[in-house]
Amino acid sequence: MTTYKRGDVVLVDFGFSGSSGSKKRPAYVLSSRAFQRHRRQVILGAITSRLDARFPGDRLIKDWRAAGLHHPSRATAVLRTVSISLIEKPIGRLSDADLDGLLGELRPVLGFQHG
Repeated sequence: MTTYKRGDVVLVDFGFSGSSGSKKRPAYVLSSRAFQRHRRQVILGAITSRLDARFPGDRLIKDWRAAGLHHPSRATAVLRTVSISLIEKPIGRLSDADLDGLLGELRPVLGFQHG
């Protein structure tokens, strides 16, 4: 079974919130490999190329080309747990700086203490 490393960027059929339907889009991996192996699921965060609105937990991806993205993009705090089988393919990886910054943005959104 394939597992992914936290910070990997993948292409996945990501369901819309509050309505039916989905769209293939890039997403970043948040869950650990141990979680993925035991549950056969992965926790993902949505990535969007819409830069006009920023919400708590969002983070501009500075190294977007290295992440395999075609446009400047923003990692969001819109999270989903999906079956690993829904991942179409890996496309890149968040830089260490982008991943660290994103994790810092997510902590208060999820109610985790800093540190």
